[in-house]
Amino acid sequence: MLEFVRTIVNKKMEKQDFNEQEELIRILRDHNLGVDLNKPVVLYDNNPKWGDAFLEIEDRISHRLKKIGIQNTKHKKKFKVHHIGSTAIPAIKSKNLLDYSVFIDMKTWGNSFTNINRALKHFGQAPSGLQDEEQILYSKYNLGNKYSNHITKAIIFTKFMNENPEKAKLYEKIKVYGSDNRMDYWEYTALKKSFIENVHKKAEKYYSEEYINNEILAL
Repeated sequence: MLEFVRTIVNKKMEKQDFNEQEELIRILRDHNLGVDLNKPVVLYDNNPKWGDAFLEIEDRISHRLKKIGIQNTKHKKKFKVHHIGSTAIPAIKSKNLLDYSVFIDMKTWGNSFTNINRALKHFGQAPSGLQDEEQILYSKYNLGNKYSNHITKAIIFTKFMNENPEKAKLYEKIKVYGSDNRMDYWEYTALKKSFIENVHKKAEKYYSEEYINNEILAL
């Protein structure tokens, strides 16, 4: 069974965009994450501190953006930070990599993209006080706007998983299978790909386009 799964996974990897792989390697290197993508994936039980870590990250991002003149006010939101991925789904296990997206309004994006990217480029270290000998929590950001389809999908996927715990548990079984069989990052990612794509389709039907734009993605 395992070899059969690996064959399927390898075929999916052959079709995968290797520019995307190179970009991920660059991001992990730039963020000094020290994550070896060729080693077996390790999963951890969901840690309540992960939510606290995200809140600290959100606060630090707000501070950095304020330094370059980008600040949310009571009447005008210029950005929103979303906690995405498995560390944002309390019901399931996850890698110790906290994913989040910094969602920018279009006017600010157009006027300040270079400065925003420079301000956040090396923002990948684990928050201080949220690491110990047993577990180091790394973080990785995604920068985008309402036309960044991959980020929009990640936000909707996370929300859908939290609102549909039976789907989340099925997702966890797939993840655990990959980890138990010592799949590296690329095999593990390819193993999950069909499930994630299927959930994206279900979520698009589950939420109306108006709800996605005016509620989920609203600043």
